[in-house]
Amino acid sequence: MPYSLSIQDLFFTWSKQSEFALRIPNWQVETGKKVFLYGRSGEGKSTLLNLISGIENRYSGDIHV
Repeated sequence: MPYSLSIQDLFFTWSKQSEFALRIPNWQVETGKKVFLYGRSGEGKSTLLNLISGIENRYSGDIHV
C-alpha cells in the first residue's frame, strides 16, 4: 500500500548546544490511515508538524509527503 507520509533518518535540533533533539529513524503512514499525535509539552509534536509541513527546514534525513 502506498504511503501518504514517509520519514527516514530524521534528526532535528534547535541549535548545536541544544539538549533538545527530535529523532525518527523510520516512520510511514499508509494512505487513508489516520494518526493521533500526542505527548507532553516540549516533546516535539509541533516541531514534527512544522518539519512535515515545510515551515521548519533545518534537519537531516528524508521527509516525503
